[in-house]
Amino acid sequence: MSNKFLDAALGYIDLGMSVVILGKHSKETVTAHTPNGLNDATRDKSTAADWWTKTPKCNIGIVCGKASDGIVIIDIDNKNGIDGYENMRDWEREHGDMPETAICCTPTGGYHIYYRADREIRPSVNESLGIDIRGDGSYAVAPPSIHPDTK
Repeated sequence: MSNKFLDAALGYIDLGMSVVILGKHSKETVTAHTPNGLNDATRDKSTAADWWTKTPKCNIGIVCGKASDGIVIIDIDNKNGIDGYENMRDWEREHGDMPETAICCTPTGGYHIYYRADREIRPSVNESLGIDIRGDGSYAVAPPSIHPDTK
């Protein structure tokens, strides 16, 4: 029997990303479901298979930064009356377009934009713009994870 969470986690590992198992489809999704949190992130397929075989309905976290060969995720939110996407477009109009890359939609109407950096990028949160940077020491919830508010 196929498990979409395990299949996705193994795919991320194939792309050089470290994954961590997150809480089941509940408000737990903000914390790693392992004893040492993000420090337990892995690129080992047998470890990932063990995690998602034992708890097949857990979400996936991609650990950013050095753990994933420099993955940086720009997290653009569209909530609380703030349109992060439009703020990002404003920035691009002033500074030029961002390079093309992988992007996915989030369940809350936002986006995760994936890049690789060749240096450390520290995470940052900017609620007033609706744009966060997920860099070294942080993670992002990855598809096909289920948002806690999903029915």
